[in-house]
Amino acid sequence: MARWWCGGVLIMALGLAQADDAPLSEPPCEPLPEHHAHTQQQDAATHAVGGCISGLSGTGLLLIDDQSGQTVQVEPDQSHFQFHLDPGDHYRIEVLSPPNQPLQECDVSNGSGMVDQRSTHDIRITCNLIDEIFRAQFDDPPAPMINQF
Repeated sequence: MARWWCGGVLIMALGLAQADDAPLSEPPCEPLPEHHAHTQQQDAATHAVGGCISGLSGTGLLLIDDQSGQTVQVEPDQSHFQFHLDPGDHYRIEVLSPPNQPLQECDVSNGSGMVDQRSTHDIRITCNLIDEIFRAQFDDPPAPMINQF
């Protein structure tokens, strides 16, 4: 999905593939290296549910699995994230708090499903900068109009 700002309006365009077009796909996320996979205390019966992060430059990104209530704080130097869930659990990963300094918008792809008997590493978080000019336009109330007639 592409997004453009035009006269203070967010325009979103969906790219629709024709039947003879080859689908565009990104390579799968690689699992976290083993030395990072067990940084949180976890039950041996849980499975990792996570994926890759791209474009993150701001601080303060907080992800939530709104099914379990677990949260994960993501730092700008991280390229992966993960939650630990039980087999059979449903998950829906969302952005609870977007990054700031600089302000960014992050989209989640493949963020929902059910944990089976193995770990899942195909969730993608893609972050993009929000132009400060447009942020100011939406943060500040419009100036009052003065009748000059």
